[in-house]
Amino acid sequence: MTRVQSPINVERWIEENADKFKPPVGNRYLYDGRDFFVMVIKGPNARNDFHLVDSEEYFYQLKGDIKVRIREADGIVDHIVREGETFFIPPNVPHSPQRPPDTIGLVVERRRPPGEKEHVIFYCETCGAVVEDIHFDCKDIVDHFSKAMLEFWNDDARRTCKKCGKKVEKAQPVFSFRRMCPTRPSGRQTPSVWLWSGAAGRVKRSTSFSTVKIVEQWSKTSTSIAKTSSTILARQCSNFGMTIRAGPAKIAVRRLKKRSR
Repeated sequence: MTRVQSPINVERWIEENADKFKPPVGNRYLYDGRDFFVMVIKGPNARNDFHLVDSEEYFYQLKGDIKVRIREADGIVDHIVREGETFFIPPNVPHSPQRPPDTIGLVVERRRPPGEKEHVIFYCETCGAVVEDIHFDCKDIVDHFSKAMLEFWNDDARRTCKKCGKKVEKAQPVFSFRRMCPTRPSGRQTPSVWLWSGAAGRVKRSTSFSTVKIVEQWSKTSTSIAKTSSTILARQCSNFGMTIRAGPAKIAVRRLKKRSR
């Protein structure tokens, strides 16, 4: 006879297990079943890898806003997942969740069948080449993921890009970007930032008023924003919820006016 588990008070469960959520991933099993598992993931995490698996993933954001970086064929696209929102990731899509402090989310994944490989991929932030694709049979995602990342960061040879020689640095805990990326006021469209790359053409738009201020403040401390590579600017602004695609070309930034919807 199958034993039915009693209902779980998620809020109480998180409080009781608060000391067990540790970077780099910050995940714990809420339910670990035969066909699927449910994780609670608490920020801050510390990740600069991209996860890839041959199955879907379902995100539900319980508290705070997070950013999920998606690696597409022509660059990186950042998705802000707000508190109360859900987010679906199709199979075989490289993604990197960035979770600021005190954020809490649920992630539901399918249990991997024998022989299916889990991928933790590190890319060079300078040239975009794959530095290492760590693939393995993942029997315990909570334990195995963290070990794979730590072993990579602690090995200079493994984290050195074979193409350009740059090293992938150990990821640091994500700091808060929520106060800098507020939810859009009702009935108004916040100002936007456009980034241009001379090599790739128009890049992506961010609709955060605070992002404009951040770019303005950051550019004042730089000798010339037009002489700064987009890779550096992306690194400086990546935790502010900015949607940006990095490349080696020069950048120009302009601010769009507020518009009513």
